[in-house]
Amino acid sequence: PLRRFRIVACTQPLHGFDYLEGLSPGLLGQWLDYHFALGIEHFTVLDADGSFGDPLRSYVHSGRAEYIPRWSRKFGGLVYDAMASDPS
Repeated sequence: PLRRFRIVACTQPLHGFDYLEGLSPGLLGQWLDYHFALGIEHFTVLDADGSFGDPLRSYVHSGRAEYIPRWSRKFGGLVYDAMASDPS
């Protein structure tokens, strides 16, 4: 059955989890938990380089998030290459 939510959110395309985690350890989980506390019921997380899969696993498994890895491949070639480039 289709699950319905009252308030959902979608991230901007994310990339470089290791870089983010190096700058601010635990920020992703804190950010998601903060927004859940505000009333967001479900997140769709767009990932440009596939680096957020493991850190999001518990949120996806619990049904609180949908994870779309390498989403920009849908647009092909140059767009994917630009979105998946290393942020450092």
